[in-house]
Amino acid sequence: MRTIQSLLNEIDRQKNILYRVKAFFSYMSNDVIGCNMVGCGGYYRSKGLDVRIYFSRPITKEDVIQNNEISRWLNENFIIRLFALLESYGMYSKIDKELEGSEEIDILRRLRMILAHSLGKYHPNDPDQRKLVDRIIRRMGLKMGDPAEFPLDIDKVIDPLVRGCKKYIEAKSIQEENESK
Repeated sequence: MRTIQSLLNEIDRQKNILYRVKAFFSYMSNDVIGCNMVGCGGYYRSKGLDVRIYFSRPITKEDVIQNNEISRWLNENFIIRLFALLESYGMYSKIDKELEGSEEIDILRRLRMILAHSLGKYHPNDPDQRKLVDRIIRRMGLKMGDPAEFPLDIDKVIDPLVRGCKKYIEAKSIQEENESK
């Protein structure tokens, strides 16, 4: 039997996999163009992941673009995987809006629907997508970034989504335990 604790542990395991991979493919700024070495972002170093990648030639603008595309792809795929994990444990069947973390679960669900069934590009003229982005910005306290992308920063969006999902799972577990008494 799969327990709530095993779900929480698996979420942490998946998040740690993301961190380790993202340390190699963290966002690159244009400042690294012309360099032969790039280090991972401070966020990953704070997690004990101090990765440095050495290039046999100077880093180009194309290298930066390709790396950042991979970095974004990893974030998008984590969203899809996290939702699939919650769904496999029956946490999504009906969102109880009274429970803490329900907002994050619903944002995750909506993001996953778009990311899993499209190329993941943000279309601001689509009212549902615009509403979702506005909701993410408001919930996570963000400023609008790239107008062609969903905000998926690991520290500002993904980590808060994970925390909210875990709070929801714990609250749902307590609720179900109380109902069974």
